[in-house]
Amino acid sequence: MSLESIISRIVNQATKEEERIVADALLGRDRIMDEAAKEAKAIHESRVKKESAACEIRKQREVVKARLDYRKKLLETKQAMIAEVFLDLKKALKDHKVKKEEVYADRTKEVPEDSGFYIAKLMQDYETQIAKILFS
Repeated sequence: MSLESIISRIVNQATKEEERIVADALLGRDRIMDEAAKEAKAIHESRVKKESAACEIRKQREVVKARLDYRKKLLETKQAMIAEVFLDLKKALKDHKVKKEEVYADRTKEVPEDSGFYIAKLMQDYETQIAKILFS
């Protein structure tokens, strides 16, 4: 064999070996890229699922808070309306002086009575009934 044929044979073998190494490297690269893409997709889906669940929890908290605020405002409004009813009653009773009799050993005397006491008593006794009438 001549030197040129030996060199040519070595070059051919080296070229084939190079092609095999490049092909193996390309296959390895593709496999690594596929695995990385699958892993990235799994991580992405996991994060999306986790964030979706967190958003749903925040949404539910906001809905509950909004409902609670609504009920609180509604209750405050109803209480203000009931207080207004009793305030109007107090104003009406102010014009009609309530009198009570004070009994002494030698006489009985009529004295004006503060209607605020009676309004407070009525309010305690009838607040629930007034709320039922006003808001049912």
